Amino acid sequence: MKLNQFARLTPDFKVQVAELKQIGLQADPDDTFSQSTTDLFNAFFPEAYTLAAKKDKLAQVAVNMDQTLAAWLAKKPSKMTRRDFYNVALQLLGFEAFTDFDLNDPFKMMTATKLPSLDHDLTSTADLLKAVYLLLNTRTKHLVSYLDDLANRGFLKDFQKKQKKPTHLLFNGKVQQVFDARQAVREVVWIESDMDTDHDGQRDLLEATIYRPKDTDQGLKVPVLFTANPYFHGTNDVTAVTHVPETTLAVKTHGASKAEVTANPEEPANLPHHPVNGEATQAEAYAEENGTVCL
Repeated sequence: MKLNQFARLTPDFKVQVAELKQIGLQADPDDTFSQSTTDLFNAFFPEAYTLAAKKDKLAQVAVNMDQTLAAWLAKKPSKMTRRDFYNVALQLLGFEAFTDFDLNDPFKMMTATKLPSLDHDLTSTADLLKAVYLLLNTRTKHLVSYLDDLANRGFLKDFQKKQKKPTHLLFNGKVQQVFDARQAVREVVWIESDMDTDHDGQRDLLEATIYRPKDTDQGLKVPVLFTANPYFHGTNDVTAVTHVPETTLAVKTHGASKAEVTANPEEPANLPHHPVNGEATQAEAYAEENGTVCL
């Protein structure tokens, strides 16, 4: 099976380092190799809050047939073989040693599934940072990027606390999960349209659901996706009619001309706009369910 690695950019090394720092990783090419490996691998277990908990997580990852990641880091290494790094990387991506791949030859599985990798051993901190950047943009066993997987586990939960004001985050050209979904604002508004489909002499009002980060209350500007779906409130299906088995199908006779079934759209009525009686920065109702249009 191929794990297609699509929509991945390869920026120059300075950009990679800047983006690694932006997401909170210790990414300094001048740091020692041993210190960088310790800092980076510890950061990949955001659900472990204490050093003891992180060490326990590291002890569950095999570097090779003889060492765990915790034991390997304790020796303060100055380099890392390509095989050892990708043994660790595959486990971080959710693959299981001995079941999904062989610790003695992880590249057989990586080649078969089209997982990307560096083509040399890691002999400097710069090599390590390049490998980590590629790893963060690699698809996991469950097909999300590794950074997405980390974000789902709380890796970016404190991102906004470190900013002077709420902001979004781009990593490898993609927007990241830096807003707390539990703090999202859902509200209902009504939008005036150009149509009068019920022929009451007034412009139709369309119910719209707005779903946005709470940080937008502080002036944050975010892109808007407008979705129109008349089926959000359900349909009036009669299941009994659609599930009657017919052994004999009736022959459909010719009944209407093309002109009779050709649509003749009417021009929108030139109706006055609804009067505006005031302005508000907060909706009057919480959106319990999606409206016919969403933003």
